[in-house]
Amino acid sequence: MKNFTYKGKSIGTLKGNNFYKSVDKNKHFMKMYNAWGIDKNVLYQLKNSVNLIYTDKNIKTVWAIPSKIWKEKGMEKDWNCGVQVFLEEKYFWKKDESQSTLF
Repeated sequence: MKNFTYKGKSIGTLKGNNFYKSVDKNKHFMKMYNAWGIDKNVLYQLKNSVNLIYTDKNIKTVWAIPSKIWKEKGMEKDWNCGVQVFLEEKYFWKKDESQSTLF
């Protein structure tokens, strides 16, 4: 298990082949791109076989994507807080409370 932090705040946790990040879609989702973001330096530390799993417990929804797809299809943006890579939500697998499994 490896924890990723930035300025003392947790970014996410790598457990095996899964990177877990707790999110609040109202705060963390880039609406202008209809995309989720991740710090570029974190994304490129992850192997291509790693699944990124974003969980929003407020709306009980999970989004997942292999890091390889994020690296291939993501767009880089710098909003003066470090380069982030954004990936449109349409590429993600999505699970909500009505589904029993994501994969």
